[in-house]
Amino acid sequence: MERECLEILLRGTQGVILCPARTLTSLRLSASAKKALADGRLLLLSPFDESVRRQARDTAIYRNRVVAALADEIIVPYALPGGATDDLCRAALAWGKALFTFDSPANRHLVQLGASVLVAPTE
Repeated sequence: MERECLEILLRGTQGVILCPARTLTSLRLSASAKKALADGRLLLLSPFDESVRRQARDTAIYRNRVVAALADEIIVPYALPGGATDDLCRAALAWGKALFTFDSPANRHLVQLGASVLVAPTE
């Protein structure tokens, strides 16, 4: 699902940041990613050196914390209470980050923590 979302974003005209949970040295880019990179719309970013060649749970958690620390606003569609994403949301809110989620009973705990509910624009 993440790869498909990335491909959808790469079809647009906005800038995109790709931050894998491993080194960039062995990263393989799709044709659309190569085009976006050539067009200056894709930034490749990784906090890992060449020794981290495979993504793992701990590198994904660290990568997510780095991305959240750099972000002004964070959208979390869902976070399992007590899970890694929930921990990240708690940290982001403690850092003073703007956190947004969808209006769903499954996200009630995020709203209680301080996340704002995303509201669809009206015409």
